[in-house]
Amino acid sequence: MNFFNKAFLLIVSVMLLTACDNTHHVNTQLFSLDTPTGYLDEPAEENEIISAVSISSIDGNNVIVTFGALYQDSAESLLSMQINENFSTSIPGLNIGAPHTATVAGMETLVADCDGTAEGETVSGKIYAFTRPPLTFVVLAIGTKGTPDATEKVIASITPNKEYLDSIFASPEAEVDLLINLARKNGITDNSEEIDIAEIRTDHVGRKITYVMSLPGTADDYADLAENVAANHRETAGSLHDGYTDDPSLSVPLRHGYSICYEYVLYGTDKVIATDTFTPEEIM
Repeated sequence: MNFFNKAFLLIVSVMLLTACDNTHHVNTQLFSLDTPTGYLDEPAEENEIISAVSISSIDGNNVIVTFGALYQDSAESLLSMQINENFSTSIPGLNIGAPHTATVAGMETLVADCDGTAEGETVSGKIYAFTRPPLTFVVLAIGTKGTPDATEKVIASITPNKEYLDSIFASPEAEVDLLINLARKNGITDNSEEIDIAEIRTDHVGRKITYVMSLPGTADDYADLAENVAANHRETAGSLHDGYTDDPSLSVPLRHGYSICYEYVLYGTDKVIATDTFTPEEIM
């Protein structure tokens, strides 16, 4: 699952915004920023680990989109993801140059120049990526006359929401609960025809996360499943190792010592056909 891509594609398309005549403070779950005089804002397309805000000038010539995320390896990796996976689809007419390092608002920042067309208009500007721990940010700033003058002021005003972030990291259990609750919102389905996640259970005492996998059909269809699961345990652990760092709902529990268990049950029943449990040492 990729929460980051979905949110950015939504926010970057917002062009009809709420008017504001003076500089004011915009608060999101993860961070806040100042909207300059003469700009309109549409606050907070977000979930528990991402927030995005789009502002545009009243004359319609400039757009600044600020995207902040937890659990990113680096500004470089988040910028690469946004360029390769999001901007190519949300703004297909935008040409983006190679990133270079610059000092913006007093901090080291990756900057990529861009130009092309957006919403039928010829535009140019810059894309910025930087960290303000524990958050990583990408800011898209484009206009019909070049990079908006207000961009650096907006970047300088960005402030992580300490109260919310402190609540996430108050304990390992709090952090795991937040990410597993997010996984439940995005990953659980009710499907009688395909193998799907039916439930995610959290056991803080036993340090285990259990993904209940719902199987269509009857028990006879899975006569060899337990044997096959056991035979492929090491290979499955290798696959989890290759991808776990991209999914915080896996990487964070593992880092805090939680095992990951897959429990296979028949759809609509509690009948367990097979289980497969992986310790942090096996995956990490």
